[in-house]
Amino acid sequence: MSEKPVLYRKRLIPSECIRLDNDEILLRSDSLLVTRWKTIRPKKELSRGASCYLLDKGWKISRFLNHSGELICWYCDIIDYTWDVDTDTYVFTDLLADVLIYPSGEIRVVDLDEIAQALEEGLLTPEQTCLCMRRLDALLREIYAGTLPGALDDYWPAEKPKSQIPRGRLSFCLSQPAAGDLISCLLHSLSRHSLRIHLDLRLRSGGPDLRPGAILHPERQHIRGRNSIRAVQIVLIADHLRAGEFHSLRAL
Repeated sequence: MSEKPVLYRKRLIPSECIRLDNDEILLRSDSLLVTRWKTIRPKKELSRGASCYLLDKGWKISRFLNHSGELICWYCDIIDYTWDVDTDTYVFTDLLADVLIYPSGEIRVVDLDEIAQALEEGLLTPEQTCLCMRRLDALLREIYAGTLPGALDDYWPAEKPKSQIPRGRLSFCLSQPAAGDLISCLLHSLSRHSLRIHLDLRLRSGGPDLRPGAILHPERQHIRGRNSIRAVQIVLIADHLRAGEFHSLRAL
C-alpha cells in the first residue's frame, strides 16, 4: 500500500465520479478507512466532517459538522467499492440508500425511490440492488440496537471550534439525608473557578426536582436546606473542568 491511496466517489444519480484529493487519511486497515474532509461545494450549513468506510460491511458513516463545528447528523451511505492494488486506488460507489441519524435520536431512511429509478434505468443490476437492501437491513439493525454510531466513537477526529470553551462532564449519585447542603458546598467550591454550572437534579422516585439543564448560580444558594432530598442523581457540566478536579467525589 502507498502512503496515501487515491480515492474516488462515484454516484449514480446524478452521474458523477469525483477524485477526493483533499480528503485527509486518518486511519487505514484492510477493513476500515477513516478520512477527514471539507465540503467540495459550499453548503449553507454543512462545512466539514469525517467519514468511516467500513469496507467489510459496505457502509460509509460520516459525521456532518456545521460551520461552528457542531454535529448536524450522522450520514450513513450504503456503498460498494473496488480497489486496484497496483495503483492503490479506491472507487466507492454510492448504492443510493441513505440513513440519517440526528442528535435528537430521530432516524430517517431516504432516497429509496432512487434505487427503484436506478434499477429501472439499468444503473443498478438486480444483484447490486439485493446487496444494497441486505446492507441497509444490517445497518438499521445495528442502529436500532443502539450500537451505532457509538461503536465508532474512537475513530472520529477531535473537533473543537476555536470559539468553543472546553467542557467537562461529571455524573455521580448522592443518597444522603443532607444531600442539599452537600450540593451547595460543591457549587460554592466550583464558583471559585468562575465556572458556569448546568445541574440536572432528578429524584429516584417522583418527578424532577429541577428542570434538566437549569442554570444555577452558586451565590444564590438555590438548593441550600433541601435536606428532604434522600436520593438524587446529579449531572454537572462545567466550563473549564480540569482533569482530576473531582477525584474525591467518586466515592459518593
